[in-house]
Amino acid sequence: MSTFRTFLLRAIQRASQPTYIPHITLVILHILSNIQTLSIIIEPLFTFEQSGSVFNPNELAYYIHIVRVLGQIDSESGLIICVAISALYILSLAGLLIYCLIAPIAEEKVLKILTSALFAHSRVIFYFIHYFLIVNLDNQQNCSGDALYCGKYWTAILITLSLLNFALAFLKEFFLYKPQKTKDITNANSCLYPLISLFQKTLIICLLTFVNQSKYAVIDLNIVLTLASLYLLLETFPFYNLTILRISIAFNSLALGLSILLIPEICGSVKYSLFAALAVSSLVLKVSLIRLDLTLKRVIRMESRNPNAAIVLPILFKQ
Repeated sequence: MSTFRTFLLRAIQRASQPTYIPHITLVILHILSNIQTLSIIIEPLFTFEQSGSVFNPNELAYYIHIVRVLGQIDSESGLIICVAISALYILSLAGLLIYCLIAPIAEEKVLKILTSALFAHSRVIFYFIHYFLIVNLDNQQNCSGDALYCGKYWTAILITLSLLNFALAFLKEFFLYKPQKTKDITNANSCLYPLISLFQKTLIICLLTFVNQSKYAVIDLNIVLTLASLYLLLETFPFYNLTILRISIAFNSLALGLSILLIPEICGSVKYSLFAALAVSSLVLKVSLIRLDLTLKRVIRMESRNPNAAIVLPILFKQ
């Protein structure tokens, strides 16, 4: 047992190298990941469209739901090709991960490819594949005929790919991350923040797809998870880079403002304008940034009792 544990720890250490993606690309991927979370926030308005609502696909950032096109593929050949591409990608990434875990010595180039691919997968690519597979899995309920994609084997393939897709993202965020500071500007000292984002993307899509009348539960869950994310950002300073920290706070503040406004919007009692949504989100953002700046000033003056101050203090002096 001790030998296996030692082998496992060494394997994880080899596979949890810092990413070798250019900084600008890391920032873009981080922003895209936050945009995907925003799309989850407003998802109930696309799924449960309200007549007269100002929040509708024609007025509010429909481009972030371009992935919906993938869930509406009608041709058998097109659907099979998309699933085949998804399967090839997932199995290739899983095979590369297994190779790096069990190989006595993995080449540095292979490790670079693996760590970079896993980062891009867990932060951005996972969402698109998850959305596509879950929507098409739900479509199996209305599928009839002798088509290939209507059988039980096709359903089993979609479920297996969905589980593997999530497993790869979860392994990256929970096991294969570096708590120590590295040159990776998205490097974090804790895996909690990216895990919340991952579970938010996963659970909300599943709830809205498979559970009828889940819009109220989805809104409540979004508010709880977004508040948890803001708390982690403001109290634990998960990111070593302050720019990435502020970007995350900005997106989560916007997400919280939209989540709060969705409660009366979905209920149909009040119709807000896009200006009101932006005003509330801006207010949450301003309060969050003021809180962050006050905390950082206390850290510099050595007045903070936050146990995470020791993490952020060297970064403040450097930046």
